[in-house]
Amino acid sequence: MVLSLRKKTVLIIIVAVIILLASLLSTLYFSSNKVLKKIIENNLKSNINTLFTMLKINYKGIKIFRDKESLKVKTIMLRKVDELWNYANNVYQKVLKNQISLIQAKKIVWDYMQNIKIGKNGYIYILRDDGVCTHHPKAGVSGNNWNQPDKKYDFIRWQIKKQRGYYEYKWRNPGEIHLREKAISQRYFKPFGWIISVSAYRYEFGHLFDMSFTLTSKKNLSNAIKKLKFGKTGYAFIMNSDFYLDVHPFLSGINIKNTKIGKLVSTPRYTQIAEKNPVILYYKWSSAGKEKVETKVLAFRYFAPYDWNIGITAYPGEFTVEVLEILKTIVVITIILLSLFTLLLLYFISRKIISPVSDLSEEMKDITKNLDFIVNKVKINSKDEIGELARTFNIMINEIQKYSNNLEKQVKQRTIDLEKEKENLLKANREIEQLNEISKRISMSLSFDNVFNEVFNYLKSTYGFNSCTLVMKNDDNKTYRLEKHKVPEKYMGLEKKYTGKEYPLGDSGGNIGKCISENTTYYFTISSHEQIQNIVDKKVIEKYNIKTFLNIPITVDSET
Repeated sequence: MVLSLRKKTVLIIIVAVIILLASLLSTLYFSSNKVLKKIIENNLKSNINTLFTMLKINYKGIKIFRDKESLKVKTIMLRKVDELWNYANNVYQKVLKNQISLIQAKKIVWDYMQNIKIGKNGYIYILRDDGVCTHHPKAGVSGNNWNQPDKKYDFIRWQIKKQRGYYEYKWRNPGEIHLREKAISQRYFKPFGWIISVSAYRYEFGHLFDMSFTLTSKKNLSNAIKKLKFGKTGYAFIMNSDFYLDVHPFLSGINIKNTKIGKLVSTPRYTQIAEKNPVILYYKWSSAGKEKVETKVLAFRYFAPYDWNIGITAYPGEFTVEVLEILKTIVVITIILLSLFTLLLLYFISRKIISPVSDLSEEMKDITKNLDFIVNKVKINSKDEIGELARTFNIMINEIQKYSNNLEKQVKQRTIDLEKEKENLLKANREIEQLNEISKRISMSLSFDNVFNEVFNYLKSTYGFNSCTLVMKNDDNKTYRLEKHKVPEKYMGLEKKYTGKEYPLGDSGGNIGKCISENTTYYFTISSHEQIQNIVDKKVIEKYNIKTFLNIPITVDSET
């Protein structure tokens, strides 16, 4: 059975799609573990990013409130440092009154300041104008020179330059994972050479004024995160930089620094990534009351404004059913898309390739049937190879048609030419017969006049000439003379007048002079007398009203 091009193409495409689909499903089957793992990780990353987005939205709402309260924060901080400056100044007044010494005054002031708390973790410290910390509530800090080129000490250089002011910056204490927002207010007390500094963390500003809006908003968000479930037993949690669980389904407030999760989250290479993207980690875990150790997956990301590590932990096996449903959906969608692609491909190939080739085949069949090449041109609908083939075919048909038409014209023209040649041949035969007849008459006549008359009558009857002149070259080879005339009756008087006249040979003797000198036949027609430049020719033409000239040189015994 011979299949058509269309059926062959359809069969090839269907087989190719089946092979492609089989390969895809085989690859999916043999790499199912990797695929499952990838889908689970992407799912966890997506959930972490969703939680991260929720935190950003929540933070933006709080930030609007905080921006409104920022002036209050600055005012309170500056007011606090002014109170401390006034206290130091009051104690210094006793020094001026010689009631106490300067050293005693400094000790009294610092004993008062070091016990003051600013918020939860805020404190007072004293800075000298050269950047050395002279007093600090934490042991081992006093005496350190903070005027260092490190960028993190930019706030110290700012303090040295300012007499009084408020400054916000980010700071990370030794052992902490992430930077946290801090603020300081300061005022220089010249008698002691002290820069009195009040320091506090931004997220603790709620202790300085009413932050019920912020606390309520974060609490609502925390409760929402606590209720989230991932798989059967998976959950979300939030841990701060001090390793305390701020949000957990059943362990909130617990420090997990020394647990597996705490150690993983605090690993430096992971903390840097977590500031920008979710981190996926696997670890071994045995649930309470179970001896079996299973693999768990952990996804987390750091949210700097709240100093929160948002995490999700779950058993990968609990996602399997959900993931298999996703894979089933992917397979169904793939089959549908491949089917649609196959139909579109078949339509495209049928329209763009098979149909033009079929049209071209039909046209070629018409050529074999119509040997006169009266065929329709193939329609060109594309600029690809098929379109170029159709274009070349049309050019070939045009050339064949041109050749056919030209051949037909040539045959017709050749037929006409042959007919003309036949007529000319017959005419030449008649002329030869007439010339033979004239030759006989001339040979039988001894009269010059009879010979001249026979020649004139031949020219008149054959070519239609109505006048004839016989010219003879003189013996001097420089001139010629008009020997004999035969003209229409109305010019008879002129015949006697010009007979015997002599003219020079060459161009000056007109066309007759040139004809004799060059021994060449001249034939030309005259449309206007103005075109004649030679005087001899012009006089003759005007006198006899000549329209056509035929000058024939005749040589007798080498004499013209």
